[in-house]
Amino acid sequence: MEKLLKKSLVLLIVAIATMMLLQFPVKASEEDTNIVKTTDEYLIYKQEILNESFKFAFAKDKNVSEQELNFINSLQDNDGNNIAYVNEEIYNSYFLDSNISYMWIQKNNEIVVKAQEINLNNAITQETINYVSNTTKRIATEISEESREEVIDGVTKETKVDTLNIIPEEGYTYEYKIVKPEEGSKNAEFFALSEEIANITEETNSYANILKLNDFYNLYNSLMPTDWDTVENNTIKEPEETVEGEKYLIWLKATNANGDEITDVQFMTCQREESEEYIPEVIEQKTTVKLPVTFDINIILWIVFAIIVIAIVVLLIVKNRIANKNKKA
Repeated sequence: MEKLLKKSLVLLIVAIATMMLLQFPVKASEEDTNIVKTTDEYLIYKQEILNESFKFAFAKDKNVSEQELNFINSLQDNDGNNIAYVNEEIYNSYFLDSNISYMWIQKNNEIVVKAQEINLNNAITQETINYVSNTTKRIATEISEESREEVIDGVTKETKVDTLNIIPEEGYTYEYKIVKPEEGSKNAEFFALSEEIANITEETNSYANILKLNDFYNLYNSLMPTDWDTVENNTIKEPEETVEGEKYLIWLKATNANGDEITDVQFMTCQREESEEYIPEVIEQKTTVKLPVTFDINIILWIVFAIIVIAIVVLLIVKNRIANKNKKA
């Protein structure tokens, strides 16, 4: 009986604790909340309730009684996301002093978020969006082609590679840093995010776009190099060891005489065109040949002719002498 009583008591405590947890408002995290500043108001997005309507309220004091709160119906943005908002009236009432206030959210007459701090200083601004949109354009560049040749075993290998050329602005000096994004690294995430942003269309959820732009902005600032190499002749060559299809980042920095700096980044993908041509190696060989001592054929003919002529003359002389002797006899 005593064991049964203890078991019942434990179950009762667990049940009460569970009920208390279910009734206690969810402690909201700033990680699931994003604030976007538009021209005339702030839009507050909470991930877990974007698809549900709700009511929200603000107060300067996080310990205020819930009975004193003035709840307002949520609105939908252009993409159908349910959001809280801060217009001019709400701003003047709750945020004017420090841009910070506290928010409650109510669903089905139950408080689901209690006294979450809302800091409008953390809002994603139009300036941030414009900065991301102008990335790769702040420092003017153009891509050209360079040919590299090497001869191996009589084969000339020509490789055409891209080079990044800076279009210089008077009064500025330029530096760069090449970074290869390793798989799974923040640099790889940054490169992939740049490709996603490049493919944004009007059909894409605008809130999702804004989150990507904000993530890009944060990565841009956190990955900025601290050591730089000097750009020579306004040309940055593709690394020798880069292979076809490999991706790499080229960070750029321009500095003027006053120390003012402009930073930018280019997202590069290696594109190589290779060709081979066999060129036979020409070897110049000099050979000295000693010819045997011999007479020219023409000289031989003249000698033979002379011998024949002499023989004929001799024969004629002999013949004449014989003829003369016969006459005397």
